[in-house]
Amino acid sequence: MSTKHLSLLLVGTGLLACSSLQRHPKSGYYDWNESSYSEYNPHDRKPVKEYSVRNRAPSSLEVLESKIDTESEWNEYQKYKPLLKEDDARRDFLQINSKYKKEKFLAAQGIDQGDIFTPEIQETINNSDLMVGMSRDAVIQSWGAAESIEVAGNPNYGNERWKYVEFEGSPDGYQKKERYVYFKRGRVTGWKTK
Repeated sequence: MSTKHLSLLLVGTGLLACSSLQRHPKSGYYDWNESSYSEYNPHDRKPVKEYSVRNRAPSSLEVLESKIDTESEWNEYQKYKPLLKEDDARRDFLQINSKYKKEKFLAAQGIDQGDIFTPEIQETINNSDLMVGMSRDAVIQSWGAAESIEVAGNPNYGNERWKYVEFEGSPDGYQKKERYVYFKRGRVTGWKTK
């Protein structure tokens, strides 16, 4: 037998062996159209991450969040939650009963009361969007720092135009996109995209 024939025989045997292997349904590469794994229902497939989250015990933070009784307490927590970056800080905040102690705790975390936004504005920030009436700080949290700022008149009046530049992919290549945000007295009055 020649070397060429032996090589073809080995390659063919290897390919045949690989094609007979099956993947486990939880591997992420499983073909759900195959029916060899009868204990798994292909119509009930969920991502493994979702499955593990659904079957785990609730964390101590989730337990504390579920114990919030009133709507005002819930709204207060929702205002501060994005600013409390760590779960430990959120747990500590929820365990404090006094309003005065909560204010001291927030100050110790470096959270200024001026950083707090209404739930509507916070939702807008979370969606990386803008709305009329937003403060400069809210715009920075939503879109980041502007590339340039132009001031109209006296800077103390807060009449400004902020320019943002980004590049978006398109069939013609990357296109430059300029966005402008207009402020009057330090509040958003409008925006446009060029």
